[in-house]
Amino acid sequence: MGKAKEAPLALFVKETSSNAPHKVLENPVIATLIQGLMPELLDRSSASNKALDEIQHYLFAQPKLKSRKLEKMVLPEAYDTLYALKAMIKNHGLQATLQILAEDKRRFAVFLREAMED
Repeated sequence: MGKAKEAPLALFVKETSSNAPHKVLENPVIATLIQGLMPELLDRSSASNKALDEIQHYLFAQPKLKSRKLEKMVLPEAYDTLYALKAMIKNHGLQATLQILAEDKRRFAVFLREAMED
């Protein structure tokens, strides 16, 4: 009888799909938006996953700018922000939108630093 093969020691446990963050949250802009406007969607509940699924579909699969379904699921200010993000993605593409937002964030940080120095 041969020796039983030992399983390799794992230093990090891979999260199961039920504990893994939602795919839409892999985008740092969207993750920041969700964290700021709808932190309750980070609780990984089935209701939150349903809302995040709808956000992902709205931003990346749905061709229309308006979504009555999403509008009913999220707060008005969150919907307005998602609508603006969707419009930017539709007009410029995802990568260009991310670059525009990063540049705006950088310029705003410079503005705040200068305002704090005065």
